[in-house]
Amino acid sequence: MSVKLRTKNLSGGRKSLYLDIYHKGKRNYDFLDLVLEDEVKVKKESKNEMILLSKRIKEANREKILLAETIRANRETELQFSSHDVIPSFKRNADFVQYFQKIGEGKGRSSLIWKATLKHLKTFTGGKVAFKNINETWLEQWKNYLMQQVSNNTASGHFDKV
Repeated sequence: MSVKLRTKNLSGGRKSLYLDIYHKGKRNYDFLDLVLEDEVKVKKESKNEMILLSKRIKEANREKILLAETIRANRETELQFSSHDVIPSFKRNADFVQYFQKIGEGKGRSSLIWKATLKHLKTFTGGKVAFKNINETWLEQWKNYLMQQVSNNTASGHFDKV
């Protein structure tokens, strides 16, 4: 298993940063939408302006590389955890309601059902619940809440979404 930070040459001397991920015999590429600007081809009217602009570009490139390296390290840690069937704490502590809302945004025609479910989910949880707190007991309480709030068919639809 390896996660390497690589660059792809773009037009104008710019470079795109991406991750080269090799895991369980498969290779994947994850483009990070981070582009390093060319530090050489900067021309301004005065020499001082050119030096200042060049320094800004170098600093911006350094920050982008640092961000990309952080993303690479996080991805590698994620893969190591998944190889051992362990869920990392940052995922266990992530907010399920926020995750549910993000998924519901891309649902097209069924987005109205997702929005209605989200509304009930926010009311039921107070707007926040960690993944680690969702278990059989929580699901049973969620089902009971839905049965009191809406009809059986609607409750079934909302329950299925979660």
